[in-house]
Amino acid sequence: MAGRGAAHGTSVASIITGSEGIAPAVELFVVRVLDDEGLGNSYDAAQGIVQAVDHGVQIINMSLGVYQDSPLLLHAVKYADHRVVILVAAAGNDGDHRS
Repeated sequence: MAGRGAAHGTSVASIITGSEGIAPAVELFVVRVLDDEGLGNSYDAAQGIVQAVDHGVQIINMSLGVYQDSPLLLHAVKYADHRVVILVAAAGNDGDHRS
C-alpha cells in the first residue's frame, strides 16, 4: 500500500490527466521528491525541479510545505523561471494560516 506521499501525487495526476481530467491528452513527467510518508527536503525538491526543467517540462506542479527560506530551492525556482517554465505550487495544505 502506498503511503500518503505517493497517493497525493497520484490523485493530482488523475485530476490533470485522467479520462475526466482537465487535460487528458497531456503527457506527464513524474519526478518523485517525497518519501512514502510524504516527507522530503529542500535539496530533493530543488533537484526535482532542475531535473524536470532539463527534460523539457513546460509546467511543474508541486504540492509542498516549507516553513523556512531555502536558498537552494529559490535557486531552482529561478532556474525554471529563467527557462520560461510555469511553476504551480499549493499553499496552505496543512491548515496553518500563519502570515
